[in-house]
Amino acid sequence: MKAIRILIITIITLSISWTATNAQIVVKEKPIAPKAIEKPVKPDAKYVWVAGEWKFNKTTKVYDWIKGHWFIPRPNTVWVPGYWSKVTDGYLWVYGQWKVIPKTN
Repeated sequence: MKAIRILIITIITLSISWTATNAQIVVKEKPIAPKAIEKPVKPDAKYVWVAGEWKFNKTTKVYDWIKGHWFIPRPNTVWVPGYWSKVTDGYLWVYGQWKVIPKTN
């Protein structure tokens, strides 16, 4: 039980530090958005489209475009697409993420 607790704490710590380091990558100009592509055929009714987004490449030090894909979401979640946020020194990419939809009674 203690080992599981340590593993969970380690995973949480690493995910927080990864988010913090990635959240600080600012560019002077937003990359030009790639041309819109047609979505592939939806594989099944349970899938939702997760739009493409920018991902920082630590090797090349630039943002690369990651194309969209179909995904089966967890129940009560919705995809919130990423976006460029204007900051003092330029632009910061805010990554897309799954948000939990509160249940209404």
